[in-house]
Amino acid sequence: MAMDLLDAYQADCRLRGMSEATIYQYVRSLARFIDKYDPMKVGRSELQEYIADLRESGIKYGTMSNYLKALSGFYEWLVFEGRLKENPVRPVRRRYLMAYKADEDKSIRQIISVEDAARMVAGAIDIRDRAILILLLKTGIRIGECRDLDVESIRWSDNSIVLKNTKKRSNRVVYFDEETASLLRRWVTVREMRAGPGGALWVGRGNQRITSDGIRSIVERSAELAGLHNPSSSKSEERFTPHCCRHWFTTHLIRAGMPRDFVKELRGDARREAIDIYNHINRDELRLSYLACVPQLGV
Repeated sequence: MAMDLLDAYQADCRLRGMSEATIYQYVRSLARFIDKYDPMKVGRSELQEYIADLRESGIKYGTMSNYLKALSGFYEWLVFEGRLKENPVRPVRRRYLMAYKADEDKSIRQIISVEDAARMVAGAIDIRDRAILILLLKTGIRIGECRDLDVESIRWSDNSIVLKNTKKRSNRVVYFDEETASLLRRWVTVREMRAGPGGALWVGRGNQRITSDGIRSIVERSAELAGLHNPSSSKSEERFTPHCCRHWFTTHLIRAGMPRDFVKELRGDARREAIDIYNHINRDELRLSYLACVPQLGV
């Protein structure tokens, strides 16, 4: 019965227009939950036990947040369908999630030097992996944004990329410099020979779009080879993940003197204040400022 509920929930997600990638992530985390608990007999104690198991597994705040978001969405659907009277996840999620984030925020994220970043990119043998690494470093895009890129997302006329629309991002256009363009062109040429023109920018086995886990593996493996990532360590300052590329991007642009509102625009940060909404940044100024401040790796 539980799996039938999950199948019906998938259909509801598609009806609501959710992306296949999001549905896949939701279903994967829900299947893990349903494997252990009867969803129709879950209360506060079962949810507390589930959260404790997630914490002990060492997952990050973002993953914990996604798991509980998926679970809460599932129970909201059960309430909507009249199968339950209330969503038991909502109060538990609100109580424990922020506490978990506070614990994680005490850790220090690793910031590598420009020289270390250059060594990491140069050490990647596959041209696809080198292109992924330099694009993450030079644009600060999120792993999901990188995964969802198509060949058509690249605008060679001004060395920019148009990202797919997501709730997290306010600005969808990011820029890249000439050394990034050089690696991207080489990869696109190789990719076209393997998979033909158009479609997913990053392809792997069977010429299928690479997954987020695939990108994470590329970054962590390359960082480990460069001596920048210890996969067995629980300390964030000894690990280098795709999100560290975003942190590196932000840090080095600010150190180079880029105005903070320009950095926020390139990061696609949410515009929370009215002044941010009405502050229209000149695109040419933004691009020129980016090219003047983005670090050169010499690869």
